[in-house]
Parts: sequence; C-alpha cells; structure tokens
Amino acid sequence: MMTPEKLQESIVLITSKEPDNSGFGTGFVVKSQWGISYIVTCAHVVTEIGGEEFIQVDGKSGIVIVSGEDTGLDLAVVRVEGLKRKLSLKLGKEGAMTKDFMTAGYHGFQQSGTEQLQYFLKPSQGEIGNPVIIQSQFLGKRIQGWDLNIVGENGLQRGCSGSPIVEPESGEVIAVASHRQGEKKGLALAIEELENIWKFVDSEKLYKTLVKLGYQKQVKLFQKLIKSVQTAALLIHGPPEYGQKWLLNLLLKNHLEDHDLSLYVIIELDRRGRKLDKSVLTRELCRQFHVDPKKATLEEIAKKIEQCLESRNVIIIFHNVDYVGGENLRKILEKLWQPLLMNIQKKEEGLNKLFFFLIDYEGKIGESTQLFQDKIEKAKEEYYQLKIPKLKEFSESDLLNWSTFEREELPEELVEEIDEEVDTFLEETEGGIPVLTLDEICARCDLNWFQESKKWLSY
Repeated sequence: MMTPEKLQESIVLITSKEPDNSGFGTGFVVKSQWGISYIVTCAHVVTEIGGEEFIQVDGKSGIVIVSGEDTGLDLAVVRVEGLKRKLSLKLGKEGAMTKDFMTAGYHGFQQSGTEQLQYFLKPSQGEIGNPVIIQSQFLGKRIQGWDLNIVGENGLQRGCSGSPIVEPESGEVIAVASHRQGEKKGLALAIEELENIWKFVDSEKLYKTLVKLGYQKQVKLFQKLIKSVQTAALLIHGPPEYGQKWLLNLLLKNHLEDHDLSLYVIIELDRRGRKLDKSVLTRELCRQFHVDPKKATLEEIAKKIEQCLESRNVIIIFHNVDYVGGENLRKILEKLWQPLLMNIQKKEEGLNKLFFFLIDYEGKIGESTQLFQDKIEKAKEEYYQLKIPKLKEFSESDLLNWSTFEREELPEELVEEIDEEVDTFLEETEGGIPVLTLDEICARCDLNWFQESKKWLSY
C-alpha cells in the first residue's frame, strides 16, 4: 500500500543551472544502483529550464538520456549520479485500471521582497477521468492520456509537471502528470507510452532473456541426460570468465524439474586444501547432511541421501575441482561418487535425481583426464561420469539469433548495436568471452552484471 509519505521519498526537484532561469518541475526515481539514479519527468520541463545542458536534479547535474520532445511525446529520462537514497517506483503496465490515484509534486513560492523561489513538495489525491487521445504525427501513432480530477486541498500548481500518478493499492505508476488545466484538473500521459522512447529493462526481465543466449550444446546434452538417467556426475569446464557458474545456474533453474524443491549441497574445494582423502570428504558430507560424525561412513551418508531422494532431487556441487587437480578428483569419484552410486542404484526405482556437478574454472581438468565420457551412452558404462562440452566464446550467430528472437524484450538501441555492429561488440568482449559479454549487455541495459548476478546465481 502506497502512502503519501512513502511516495514523496521518490520525488525529485528539477531546476536550471542558469541563475536567471526560474523554470522548474518534478521528476521521480524509477531505478537506482551503485549511486546512479534514473528519473522520469516531462520533456517540456527540460525545455523550460533551458535545455539538456542546464538540467539539475536536487541540485546535482543530470544527463538527459532520452527525450520524446521531437516525437510529440512529453516524456524524458534523466540520469543522475550521487543522489541521496531515494525510493524507486515500479512502473505499471495495465493502464488506468483504477479510479483513485495519488501524486506528489513541487510547488513554487516567492517570498515578498526577494526574487528567490522556495519549493514545497506537496501530495495530492484525485480521480482518473476520461481517456484522452493525443495524435503524434512523428510517432505515427496515438498517445494514451487521462484527465485528472484533483480532490482535496492541494491542487496542481506550476512545477507539478513530471509528477507520478500512482495507484495507491499497488504503488505502481500508471501515468505522468503533463499539463494542468486549473488547480483541480490536469492531463496525464499513460506510463506505458514511455516505452516509445525508452525500454525499461528490470533485472528479472533481463535474466529471462540472457538465459537464452549461447550454451546450446551444453543445454541440449543436459536435456537429453535428465530424460534418460536418474544419477550422473557432470564436469563443467572451460577457461576463466567463460560462465561456469552461469551455465550451472541455467541448467538447474531452467531445465531441471522441481529445481526449487531440490536439496543443494555446495562444497568449495579451494577451502578444503589440496590434500583430499576419503575421510575429509566424508566429514564434509556428514556436516552438510547432518549425519552424526561418529557415524562418518559412506554407508550412513548414502542412507541419508536415499531418504532425501524419496522426496526431492539431491544436487551436490563441487566448486574449483581445478584447484585440487586430476588425482584428487579421481579420489572424489572413486572413493565417494562411485560407492555412493552403487548404494543408491540398489534402490533407484522411485527415487528422484542425484547429480554431482564438478566445476572447473581453469579449463584444465577436462583436457588432462580420461575420467569423463563425452557421450551419455558411454557415460553409463563409466559410472555415469559425463563431460559437458567445453565452454566457448559466444559467436556472431549466437548474438544475432539472440537479439532477433528477444527483440521485443530488449532496448531498441541494444538490438540495433548488435545487429549493425556485431563485430565491434565481439571486439569489446574479447571475442565473445561469455562473462564479458553478459557484463556488456547488462551495462547497455543500465544494470550491473556483478551486482545482479549475485541474485541470479542463487539456488
């Protein structure tokens, strides 16, 4: 539920750097990260304060990243660094589905005897009136708007242009106040019209598109695997920065049935030391599966895993197998995986899936050992130990196909950059190195890969 006090936490004052320009307006924050805020306001507010080069937001310099002034759409987006922490408002997509709204905007007041304006932030409430259609000859389409009817003491004043029109129950912005028609009436532009000039890409939406980029061979093999086996030890391998964790996340979250109900056991091998033996691994698994250390045997662990498998998948992930080397990896497989597998397979019927994921971040293990097969049929003969195809760079066709099929979900500028300058895009990511590519795409969508991936790469 949105309150007037909470709404005002998102509102900013837009003024001019020119001392003699008294123009001002209102804006609101739609996204903030790493000290950078994105503000939505009206395009005519930018014009009134003297143009893009003179804009300041709460006293800080702003950069207009997009404006609809030349297309007849009275909306603009401003990028500002160093704003004090502000509430980011969520943009709605269903139009004016409510009658009541709340808003907040700046009013100006000039004290007698002075030329300096004072600014007051005031909330207002009202009702959505009749729909208004604005014809744009430049956009080649009609722009959706709404009449505003203000109820109560505070009306629309000069400076309220750019104020958010918010649905109180959901707290979503449904429109932007554009013009006043007296203190009690005004015009607002539907917030979905913003997509005509700026496609807002939030974290969840971008994640859903990025999981469709590249890794086709790895995904295809995994899909085939989960249809044919209940247990497998899989090696994910490739050079540094090739997205080993990203691929693991992609396989588990998007292709493993009931992944959110699965039990995940994560073992960081770089913390266990280079000398690994059966007792070290057994103690670690006892801790993870809550087995009494006095009963630290593979048989007891197998019983616990069997119990878990009756109700859900069990995924055991070994990070940094490259750190311990091929000989210690052999120990993990021979002294842990293979005995566990034999015990589990005795009661395989009716159980869920048991997977070992062994993650190589240096690309060494897959090249130096014969412990893994590269075909599912052969893997069955070798204790279900399978090597997923080595991770490679994203190719030109990977990027072009992705931008084509995800065109509707991505900013138009990003799609055009990939379509028209794919070679340059690959050069900037050192030939399509996956993590560098994901980082670059996030940056061009105004998101930070390393910050967002902390949320995306969780199980």
